[in-house]
Parts: sequence; structure tokens; C-alpha cells
Amino acid sequence: EVLFFCFGRWRDTMRWTALGSAAFAAGLGAYGLVKLIRDDERVMKTVDVYVMLQLNAAEIPIDQLCKQMKQLKDVGVKGVMMDFWWSRVEKEPGYYDWSDYEKIVLLAKELGLRMQCVMAFHTCGEADGDNFVVKLPHWVVEAAKRTPGVFYEDEFGVKSEEYISIGSDLERILPGRSLVKRTPIEAYSGFFKDFKRHFKSYLGSTITEVQVGLGPCGELRYPGYAVSKWTFPGIGAFQCYDPFLLGDYQRYARQKGIENTVPPAKGTCGSYDSTPEETEFFKTDGLYSTTEGRIFLEWYFSRLAEHGDRLLEAARTVFGPEITLSCKVAGVHWCYNTASRAAEATSGYYHANGFDCYGKLSAMLKKHNATFLFTCMEKKDKDEPSEGRCSPQSLVRETARSASLNGVKYGGENALEFKKWSFYRQIVKTAAQCQTLYPDLDYECLTLLRLDETLMKSSHINHLEQFIKRMTMSESG
Repeated sequence: EVLFFCFGRWRDTMRWTALGSAAFAAGLGAYGLVKLIRDDERVMKTVDVYVMLQLNAAEIPIDQLCKQMKQLKDVGVKGVMMDFWWSRVEKEPGYYDWSDYEKIVLLAKELGLRMQCVMAFHTCGEADGDNFVVKLPHWVVEAAKRTPGVFYEDEFGVKSEEYISIGSDLERILPGRSLVKRTPIEAYSGFFKDFKRHFKSYLGSTITEVQVGLGPCGELRYPGYAVSKWTFPGIGAFQCYDPFLLGDYQRYARQKGIENTVPPAKGTCGSYDSTPEETEFFKTDGLYSTTEGRIFLEWYFSRLAEHGDRLLEAARTVFGPEITLSCKVAGVHWCYNTASRAAEATSGYYHANGFDCYGKLSAMLKKHNATFLFTCMEKKDKDEPSEGRCSPQSLVRETARSASLNGVKYGGENALEFKKWSFYRQIVKTAAQCQTLYPDLDYECLTLLRLDETLMKSSHINHLEQFIKRMTMSESG
């Protein structure tokens, strides 16, 4: 009991030390810290609440969806998010069928709910909590059989079919309606164009946001930690050994004066489940901090950022300034309290050696007037395993700060499904702390994962209603 008490006091001390450091770094001073502690359970500005529909929303009976969505509207939900799966819409190259989704968009309009529409160019089934399987279009998979490099590949030669490799963004590898093959960027752009054509009458009223699918789970990242290969809190693995990306790195390395063009991470990163200190690359003062390591990590991040840049540019060209575009960034919070921040690095988020990936991503999003969506809003540091060296709360503050400094709109999601009030409460506290620390932050929305029968039960829907009241309460309210 004495040990438990001491640990609890130490844990609380560390929490307030972290908050204090953040408060002073934000220029709030002692008064700001007091205000932060006092107000951390009420938001300072309204945050609209959305709810994600089921992954297989198109297969849910429309009467059932109508009842559920009406309940959401009645408790104050602003709108819903829905995945428009690539393989369900573009079953054959260049031919689009939106009938699975049109009835749901119409229902949202009739109920007065807004929609966040996810352009889902990824598969479903490789993330924690996925209870539904969706593959990429069959013609993408067939193209991959003919052309090496369509899919990501790790150093062990294992391919990932979650999302087309960004190394092939500009390669003519995909079939179209004509004999001329398309690049992946052209295929994504064609999807945008037909979405706009079909749902034109809903854009700007019912459909107010398009989330651009930029990687696995729709997130701008590499598939470094698929559940079929990895166990939390392992570091994951770099995904840059397909012919297109590997060739690109070798050219990049030669331009930087590196004679050995084999990536320094190859053979030095252990396995997906390794800890940083078990690897030559990520251990303290490891290869990640050498000149070759820095060049490799900068390249790995830069190619991810370039993918986000070119695909958001394509989306903005199609949708114009009227529609909100958003980009989801993954909350890779494990290994945070290590110098190399290895788990983030294998996903493409290079945030070591003084390199600020979140600041650079925010600047890129600012260019396209896109919202920075971030996950793990419900997580507490103290609930994470000590061996994971996790700090989801620090990571949220770090990304919120980057968004604020760059004048980028910010939005949140929870990482995993929950129904307990304590998680709702934590989201409110997280939002309030971010707003207090960064007064210029435009924290505009929070999207809850996910609609199901349990959420609709009276005990849980009451939690949701109370949560929405706290998220939409102004400082004077």
C-alpha cells in the first residue's frame, strides 16, 4: 500500500510537471498553469462532435440507421463520418457506382446532420478494432502482380496491401477506361471528380468535409505496425524496400554524397516487436543519430509529406475552396519517451535529432487549407504500459501546438472504441488543455469512434449527451 501510494504521488507529480512545462513553454506563466488546472474539464470554445458510422454502413438496414442517426441528432451530434470504400465504388477501372452510399447521404440531409466523407483508398482489417474486411479494388491487386513496387515492402520482403506505395504515386501502373494507364494520383483524382459530380447538390450543405485517404486507415503514414505483423508496443518496421522507394532512396543518398546506398536501417532495426534499445539503429546514440541515419530519416519523412502534398493538391483542385479538406495523422504515442522516437519514425514521423515533423506537416496542411486531424484524444499516460515509454497526452499537446503555430485547424478522434464516462471526460480535459495552452488553436471538431448498438443504449447515450454538452459549452456558458 505504501508503494502504491508513493507511485501515485510520483505519477501525479509527473503529470503536473508536464503540464507546467507545457504552460510555461506556451508563455502562460504561473497564472496560466492555475487556469489550466482549474478549467481542464470545460472547453473554452465550442468543439463540434461527430460520430463515425459503422465500417460497413452501406450494409446496415436503412431503417436501423435512420433510428440511430435520429438519436444522435437528438442528443446534439453535429454530424456523422462515413467511409466511401474505393473497392465498393470503383469496381472496374474508371466506372463509379455510388448507390451504396447515396441513401445514407440523403438520410443525413433529411435529418439535418452534416457529413465528413472519407475517401477510403485503403483496406480495412489491419487495425486494432477492425471488425470488417475491405480489400483494394481487384484491378489494383492485379496490377501489383504485373508490376513490382505497387505495394510497400519491409526489409524482410513482406509486402503490405493496405495502401498503394507512395513510391508509385506518379508511375503509370493502373488501368483506366481507355488503353492509357493511370498513375495512382490520377486514379484518386478521378474518384474525387466523380464524387463531386454525383453528390454536387449536397456539397457545402450536407457534405461539409472531405477527409482525403492518405495511407493505411486513411492516415498519412506508412504501414509500419499492421496487427498481422506487429504487437504493441513494438517499434514496427520501415516500409521502403519496394523497387520504387528503394531506387528513390539510392538516388537521394548519392545526391547527398553517401557512398553506401543501402539504407542504414536495413539489418539494424530488429523486428516489428523490438524495443529501441534492442536495435543498432534506434538505441541511445544509435545509427539514427549519425549523418547517414539522419539523411535516411529525412528522406523517409519527405516522401510521405510529398505524397500528402500532391494528393491534397489534387483534392483541392477538384473541390475548390468551399469544402473543408482534412488529413488524419496517426497518434503513434509509444516510444515517445525515448530519444529516437522509433515507433513514430517507422511510420514516417521523424521527430528526433531536432527535426520537427509535425511542424512541417502543419505547414504543408496550411498550404492547402486542410484540417489537421489527430487521434488518441481519450488516452492517459498513466494507463499505458511502462515498457512502452508512452505519452499520448504529450503527443496531443505537441501536435496541437504545431497546428496552432501554423494557423491550421485542428480536429480530434479517439484511437479505440470505448463506452465508459472516464474516457469521455478525458477527451474534454484534453480539448480544454489544448485550448488553454494554445489560445490561437482552432480546435473545431471531435469525431467519436464508433456508432453501434451499445452506444444507443440509454445508459451510454446519456454519457454521449453529457459529453456533447461539455464540448459545446463556451467559457461564458
